[in-house]
Amino acid sequence: MKRSAPPTDDEKASRPPSDIPGPHSDGEVPSTAKPLLTTQSSPAAQEPQINREVSPQPRAAAPRLARHRTSLPSTSQFFVKQAEQRRQEADEERERHDYDRKLQMLEDTMAQNHATRQVLQRVSHHMKEYDNVQNTLSHLMGVTQLQIPQDVLEAFNHDPSAVIGNTKRYQGWRAADDIHNRIYRQRQIIHSFVASMSDDASPRPTGVFEDPICSLIESLDELELQRQAMTREAEIVAEALHRVKEVHTSVKREYHETLNHTSLIYPELSQVITLEENYRNHYQQLWNIGLDALTLLLDTATPFWRNYGKVIGEDMQDFLIVPWYRNEFTGETNWYPIKSFPKRSFRHWVGLTFFSVGCVAVLMLQLRAAMSSSCLFSLPWVVESGFRWFFFPFVLVALVLQWSAVLFEFLLLLAQAGILVWWLGWSIRIFV
Repeated sequence: MKRSAPPTDDEKASRPPSDIPGPHSDGEVPSTAKPLLTTQSSPAAQEPQINREVSPQPRAAAPRLARHRTSLPSTSQFFVKQAEQRRQEADEERERHDYDRKLQMLEDTMAQNHATRQVLQRVSHHMKEYDNVQNTLSHLMGVTQLQIPQDVLEAFNHDPSAVIGNTKRYQGWRAADDIHNRIYRQRQIIHSFVASMSDDASPRPTGVFEDPICSLIESLDELELQRQAMTREAEIVAEALHRVKEVHTSVKREYHETLNHTSLIYPELSQVITLEENYRNHYQQLWNIGLDALTLLLDTATPFWRNYGKVIGEDMQDFLIVPWYRNEFTGETNWYPIKSFPKRSFRHWVGLTFFSVGCVAVLMLQLRAAMSSSCLFSLPWVVESGFRWFFFPFVLVALVLQWSAVLFEFLLLLAQAGILVWWLGWSIRIFV
């Protein structure tokens, strides 16, 4: 069998729809497509067939309806389309993954650039503060210091990769080239500043602490020399102490030997040593008693003076010092003008009166006690002369202290009487 050539498009258009063959050569619908065509046929097409089966009479032949035969797609085309679809989905997934990765890289880079920009701004701020402080100190100290140029500070402060100013007018490679030029200029400024700092020919600024450091180094050198001399003297003293220790050990050994030998021959020496030790113990006890008495006196007098010292000082100034040293307050030959009598409260005047009366009574009692002690100065009740000479120093010290107290109280009463007489004379305008 020979296969005819496929019809052209013009022939297909000229043929009626019924004459156009389907996908199969025999012009029949495949078994897989018959149910589909049966269900897709219209009711008008099925109704003549039903009537034709029921009616036995012959009827005129109805015109044949045109049927469109549809074939199922082939398995190879279906798999090819699925493979193509899977390949396209894989490409899209890979592109999406690359896009996410690049987006994350871009965000990380922007965050790093922002952090770097902040670090550079902080560095620039600290450099400006350091430069201002250094300039102020250099002016105060009168020394010359190398200042940081303003373009270096601006290079640290500004981000050359920021899209600002003229860069906004550029697009594409022109903007990238402008940013690259600014980065290059920033590097050149910083490199030139570092090169100028490391240049040996540049004048070195004088330090503020150079002279004190030099003097300190000289002082340390002198101290080192003195330390060496003291070390040598300490070594000499250590050697002498070592020799003295040896001599002391030998002398102590000989002393104990001599003491043991003499204590057997002269037993009085042991008694003398015992008495000496007892005397030292009693003297130490007496010294401790004196210290305790002094501590008690200070503990008693200190709170009293803390509470009443200011009042006593004001009374002495107003009633005694001002009238006595009237010329000292003016610094001239003229007297210090006393315009009124010192004012005190009624309680204060009562206290001063009792104080004066108490001073008179204490003076009388102290005078009688001192006279009685003077009569007993020879210690007539002590029979043994040894004990008399032993108690004599204590009695003498007590008697001297008692008469000193009598003299002090007498002078105190004399001062009170003088103050009273002077203010009585002032009140009747005698000492004005």
